[in-house]
Amino acid sequence: MKRFYVAFFVVLFSLPALCEGQDNTLDSLKALLENAPADTSKVNILIDICISEYRSSPAEAIVYGNEARTLSESLGYDKGLAQAYKYIGMGHYFQGDYWETVNQWQQALTAFEAIDDKVGISNILNNIGAVYNNQGDDSKALEYYLRSLKPAEELMDTLRIVTALINTGTIYLKKDDTMDKALEYYLQALPMSEKIKDNDAIGTAAVNLGEIYFAREKYDTALFYYEKSLGAFEKSLSGLYPVSLGLSFPPFYCRPWPRW
Repeated sequence: MKRFYVAFFVVLFSLPALCEGQDNTLDSLKALLENAPADTSKVNILIDICISEYRSSPAEAIVYGNEARTLSESLGYDKGLAQAYKYIGMGHYFQGDYWETVNQWQQALTAFEAIDDKVGISNILNNIGAVYNNQGDDSKALEYYLRSLKPAEELMDTLRIVTALINTGTIYLKKDDTMDKALEYYLQALPMSEKIKDNDAIGTAAVNLGEIYFAREKYDTALFYYEKSLGAFEKSLSGLYPVSLGLSFPPFYCRPWPRW
């Protein structure tokens, strides 16, 4: 049986600038940039421009990200340097250059580790894992997903813990002989997702649980989880609800992260 599954790709996505208000924000940022002094405030403006542009104009985001990187290096602004590497990587990801994406994110990881930014560490580790997952390197993906779990647990950040659990479970779900481990991770993730009322996480954990029980011919239980997944995705803005109806979809989804 062909198995479908959903994983999280958490890269601190902001939504693309689709409305006039968001376009105005980008214009305002570029206007501020023209007269900004060469200090950390300018780095932050450059990063904000990257955040606005990495999906719609990834090449421009890379240009601004490199400017932020150079200025951060000259200022010794380590947080800005870490963020710059991250968003340069984002631009490369949306250009489809996954080798360079991982290269930039590895440098971001080093920078986040240097300032002991566990939020940044957890997210970048997960992001790198997601790229390896997308490229079919399950061993590397699993390594990075498991590494992302540790700082998330140290932070006691439930949403990041859930993300690491679900993505780890997704790797185990790919093989019949590790399905029990996938079940273990999803059963941990689902109640935590419900506790924080994150519909995308609920829907993702539930649909994958449904896949496991369907494969085991426990159809009533599978239906329970599929219906739970459908209900959760219908409440979210992700557009993932067709997954719960058994339609085909890519091997993982990009998912907006609601916090910075």
